[in-house]
Amino acid sequence: MNKENILASRKDFRISKGNHILRVILLLLLLIILCLLTFLILIYTENSSKSMQQKLCHKIQVATEQTCSNIDYRFEQVIEGASSLLGTIYPYLNNDSDKAEQVEEYAEICRTMNEYIDKHMISFLRLYVPDTKIYANQISMSYSFYKLEDIPGGTEELTKGGVFWQPTHSVKLGDGTFYDVLTCCVAVKRLSDYEELAGVLCADVDVRQFYEIFASGTSDYEHMYLVDENGTILAKGDMDGQEQTLLSEDTMKQIKIKENGYLINSDSIYAFNKLQTADWYVISTDNLERAYTMDVSVVRTIIMVWAAVFLILLMVIVAMVYSTNLTKTVRGINMA
Repeated sequence: MNKENILASRKDFRISKGNHILRVILLLLLLIILCLLTFLILIYTENSSKSMQQKLCHKIQVATEQTCSNIDYRFEQVIEGASSLLGTIYPYLNNDSDKAEQVEEYAEICRTMNEYIDKHMISFLRLYVPDTKIYANQISMSYSFYKLEDIPGGTEELTKGGVFWQPTHSVKLGDGTFYDVLTCCVAVKRLSDYEELAGVLCADVDVRQFYEIFASGTSDYEHMYLVDENGTILAKGDMDGQEQTLLSEDTMKQIKIKENGYLINSDSIYAFNKLQTADWYVISTDNLERAYTMDVSVVRTIIMVWAAVFLILLMVIVAMVYSTNLTKTVRGINMA
């Protein structure tokens, strides 16, 4: 009897050992499968993250490009309007009429200039003429050439003639009010002497017009700016405190090299496009973290996969615990 019990005990031990080895093998296989699933989920998460980043960057880039085209179109209208106006009044600027004739020509100049104010983006007009004109210091619309010094880059650049855009600056108009404006300057020379200016027309664009332009091109999360080649803000999409510099020198170097595209740094996305009408850039910024909240379906998929893996693991553990307890129970019965 003792011999039979010993044999039965050895048999149970072998069976128990075999079951234990089988459970270890199953557990190892499960861990390997779990590791593979985890690896696949990490790859999927990484690819999804990149996809969401690219989707957000593309969205911002398209909006920036459209806004840039809109501003270019409006600036072209300002240039054409200012050039057409100056062409109309040029005969008055180029002649050497007497004082009586100058009174009449000034009235005609004012009438013509008033037709262009509030046309396209033109908010104000200023005409600079030689001191020989009796209306050179009227201040309301016409100014003497010496006042060109008040314009950024003033006399040195404008004496070359042609069309120039001046960055944001404050101008005092005839009513004594100061306005922040961007200015399109058109300078023409005298027919009798190409070294001498006949007149300079400044078409001022009130920067407040950009509030609406930028608001239509951005969401509640994005911010849009017009900046010069140094990254200094010329106009922005809100009325908060005026910032001076938007971008670092290194970031601005990269933007000037690419001219159009987007950059991603540690926590922000910068989409940018260069204007065709001026050496300025339209730049949109957004928080990089928002890329991970755009596609909810991707996040849900990741959560569901992880939940499925956890449930499978839990079921296998429960099954193994149940199997172990059942084996012990059967062994106890056999020993009895």
